[in-house]
Amino acid sequence: MQHRKMFWLLSLVVIASLALAACGPQATPTPTPTEEPAAVEETPTVEPTVEEPTAEPTAEEPTAEPTTEPTVEAAAAGLKIGLVTDVGEVDDRSFNQSAWEGVQAAAAALGGEASYIETQDSTDYAANIAEFADNGYNIIVTVGFALGEATIQAAADYPDIHFIGVDQYQGEALPNVTGLVFNEDQAGYLAGVLAARMSQTGTVAGVYGTDLIPAVVLFARGYEAGALATNPDINVITTFHPGGLDVAFTDPEWGAQTAAQAIDQNADVIFGAGGKTGNGALTETANRTTADKPLYCIGVDTDQWETLDEAHPCLISSAMKLIPVGLEAIINQIVAGEPPSGNYYGPVGLASFHDFADAVPAEVQEELTTIAAQLTSGELATGVTLGGGEAEAPTEEAPAEAAATGTSIVTIAPGDTVLLGFSAALSGEGVEPLGVDERRGAELKLAERPTITVGGVEFPVAIDPQDDLCSGEGGQTVANRFASDERIVGVIGHMCSSSCTAAKPVYEAANLTMISPSCTAPSLTEDGSLAFNRVVITDAFQGPTAANFIFNTLGVTRIATIHDGSPYGEGLVGATGDAFVALGGEIVSAQAINVGATDFRGVLEEIASTDPGLIYFAGFVAEGAKLAEQRADAGMQDVYFMGADGIKAPEFIEAAGDAAEGVYASSPVPLSGDAYDAFIAAYTEAYGEAPIAPYHATAYDAVGVMLDAIEKVGTLDADGNLVIDRVALSQAIRATKDYPGLTGSLTCDANGECGNALVDVFVAQNGNWVSTSAE
Repeated sequence: MQHRKMFWLLSLVVIASLALAACGPQATPTPTPTEEPAAVEETPTVEPTVEEPTAEPTAEEPTAEPTTEPTVEAAAAGLKIGLVTDVGEVDDRSFNQSAWEGVQAAAAALGGEASYIETQDSTDYAANIAEFADNGYNIIVTVGFALGEATIQAAADYPDIHFIGVDQYQGEALPNVTGLVFNEDQAGYLAGVLAARMSQTGTVAGVYGTDLIPAVVLFARGYEAGALATNPDINVITTFHPGGLDVAFTDPEWGAQTAAQAIDQNADVIFGAGGKTGNGALTETANRTTADKPLYCIGVDTDQWETLDEAHPCLISSAMKLIPVGLEAIINQIVAGEPPSGNYYGPVGLASFHDFADAVPAEVQEELTTIAAQLTSGELATGVTLGGGEAEAPTEEAPAEAAATGTSIVTIAPGDTVLLGFSAALSGEGVEPLGVDERRGAELKLAERPTITVGGVEFPVAIDPQDDLCSGEGGQTVANRFASDERIVGVIGHMCSSSCTAAKPVYEAANLTMISPSCTAPSLTEDGSLAFNRVVITDAFQGPTAANFIFNTLGVTRIATIHDGSPYGEGLVGATGDAFVALGGEIVSAQAINVGATDFRGVLEEIASTDPGLIYFAGFVAEGAKLAEQRADAGMQDVYFMGADGIKAPEFIEAAGDAAEGVYASSPVPLSGDAYDAFIAAYTEAYGEAPIAPYHATAYDAVGVMLDAIEKVGTLDADGNLVIDRVALSQAIRATKDYPGLTGSLTCDANGECGNALVDVFVAQNGNWVSTSAE
């Protein structure tokens, strides 16, 4: 299977007090008139429509809590966050959507509510802001440069409400206004370097919203500067939308037409920066690319690979303003009673190359990494000026150094807590049980070993649990939180391979390391990065075990495979399928589904036409249960169904009902023996039930390996402070040998593989998962 290497260049990073790194679901736009608040909802009410925040984690509280816990305070205070868009829609799959996701994530993390109003006309800015202000909202976020004046006026009218203006530079600092701004020229510069390196024709283009918006101009000028610095002879075609603010970002037809004209002028890389207008340019480029004449496109504001599927044929990367990260950080400070005023510089960078990772030469990737670091440190300037002045450097409120250069040394005062980050899916259908199980395993290890000892001095240990939603975007957000927190020594997690993949480059830049209990994609250790280790076996072991069971135990020679599009799903299907074919089997159908979908009958009917003996699914509970249940609708009720550790949870059996009976699932298993029996007894006593998923034991072991490594590298300075070098800690983890874990004797290799190859196959019988080896 092709290795898709995650590549993320972070030019600036957010400050330490980042909120819970969840990423809210894409909002369904709420039609919002500008007069009465009752009209914001379909049913009359005195408030705008409130979008429900992402569910709070339902897991029990950890044994040891981190030093700050704003969630309870925020919930008690009735936190309400409102967002007002400009005339662009909230689901623009770019700028507004990113802001809305950041607001949702902050509200979910802090136990509050979130709502948005879409502005229909620029004359309604003040009225829309007042809708929230008059209805008890504590924080109001206004999105876009054009809302700046209305935001300042509202701040004067409502001095007890804190306002955040996204892309609104503050010339004068006001106590209840924060301008979330970005060095767009740096993100554009990186995109320009990438474009110049990938262009074969010597012509690249940018299609933009109006040049009335400084941020858009900075993107464009940065793109030009990066391209010309890379190739002084390159031709850069720059086109701004000729219309006003009311149409410049909502005109995909113009964007497509302008991109087509540039392509006809020999441009082979198109940068689209302008909401739906830019999306039109990206989509047109995707439609025009061919195998004989490949074209590339670059998105903007967010990682548009995740939001604009139509652009996948050409979307090599995106020049990102990490708006959700910046908003979460500011909101968290407001809730903590330390609201930043003036300008807050959020992080920027390039997104992953995704399917184009192999198309971008290694030397270009290295060059971009170097340039990103130079831009961050100030060693390299873009040369872009706006209004006669150089683009500003980050303020003290948002130091660029935190995660981009990486803080290596962590100093802990006597009596203070050694803080470990913990990341798993603590909410979400089908994945929450897996995350809760891991969190409990980590908690039990800390209950057993609540301190570490260095130089004869004990220091308490705690975890800071965060919800990564089992997604790439959630993993990246959590990673940025931990990377910007100088107290975090190391990370236990993440849970899912998609989350680990996104988090890994962030930790690498910050000199942090993680030990994952459950990220099994083989690709994660291929480059030997010190940022990633795992105490679980990889799918390179689990896949062949499943294939052997299917072929030799069940006697099935024809299978259909389905994965959920994640690195975990693709990697597991690849490992299982390769091993199955090597045994002499045949894969008669290979399918992929979307996470969150509920009707898979079309896919199953297509599979049924190939007459498989077994359906092999690599994904998680929610989709797996639907597939198992709906296979009967395609006439395949007698066809075997098998999954892996992603479905081996009681919730699968409950969700699939009768269709779960006879379903198989492979899963890593701990060693049996006195130590594991004692662990199960402690688990049951603490939580009132036996373990609910596969990874409690690996999470328990991950904490143990981390604590041993901390004790090996920790030193005391002259003042009695505990000093931990994160780089030395990473190396100590790799040096782990014969650690006595619940999952066996753990020894780490040079790439961070520490797990034992212990896999069993289970079958659902009478409402329980039963080991087939014990039958």
